[in-house]
Formats: sequence, C-alpha cells, structure tokens
Amino acid sequence: PTYTHHTWKNDSTIVAEFSLNGGNGFFHKATINVNTSEADTVSNDYFKFGTFCPDGSYVYVKRNDSKNIFIRYTNDEERRITDNIIPDRDSITGLAWHPDYENVLFTTYRGGIFSVNVSSKKTFRIRYGCDTRSYRHVTVSPDGSKMIVQRVDAHENTTNAKWEEAHSLYIMDI
Repeated sequence: PTYTHHTWKNDSTIVAEFSLNGGNGFFHKATINVNTSEADTVSNDYFKFGTFCPDGSYVYVKRNDSKNIFIRYTNDEERRITDNIIPDRDSITGLAWHPDYENVLFTTYRGGIFSVNVSSKKTFRIRYGCDTRSYRHVTVSPDGSKMIVQRVDAHENTTNAKWEEAHSLYIMDI
C-alpha cells in the first residue's frame, strides 16, 4: 500500500491512511500498533485524511467530499461540522485539533487557513491564500497559541511553461 497521511491515536497506536493502487483512487484507514507493527483494524471508510481528539473522536475529510469536515464520535455517530464553505475550485488539504478540543484548524489549497468551532460550526479565516500561495498540513502547538503550516509558493517558469513549487514550513501565531 501507499501511505499518505497519518496521526497518533494514543501512545501505542497510529492511524494511517493508505491506497492500494499507488495513491490513486480511494483511501482506506489502518489502525497500527507501534509495538508490533501489526494492523489491528482496517476500515473501508473512504476518506482523505483525519486526526484524533484525545477522547477518541476522529475528525476527517471524506475522499468523495473534500469540501466538508466530518467528526465521528467514539459511539460511531457521524456529524458534518462544515456546511459547504469551500469554493468549487478549492479543497481541504490539512486538519488539526486545537488543544481546547472545541476548534479544528484546517487548510485549503487556495483559500488559506481557517478555524471551525465543532459545536457552533462557525468558521473564520486565519490567513488568506491565493493561486500562487497555498497552505497544506497544519499542526497546533500544545498551548494553542501557534501553528506550523506548510506553505507552497508556486510560479510559472516562463522558460519551460511548467509550474514550479517551493515548500516551506512557517510558524505562525493563531
């Protein structure tokens, strides 16, 4: 399998998203025990990526709906926490729980960095993106005051008419 995103569930378990066909098509979820390297469970939930809350709730983006964020509680109840707020030409590229466990930060390919409150579904933009600057993958500091994001700056190379990207990590205040 081709592994894409991964997150810690607890001290001895990680969840890894993977594709059976080289990263194309549907992704599946494997729960892996880090002590034995054995896949404890495999899910056929078709999702793109996600992250765990310490209470075991799982926030994720579905593969067939990359414009919304869903939460699955430990009792398997599922709820959408965004309401189609992502424009047509954009998609969610990263997720992270805020340490207050009330908010989820997320990045979109062109739109920037956002925060959504899990209870109220209120969303606000933290930073703007654009066609030549996108944000991917976000992590929040343990005290909730800072985030690390991957920023991708892109430009067209006029010599060969191809787009070139420069990937950088940025530490930013929330």
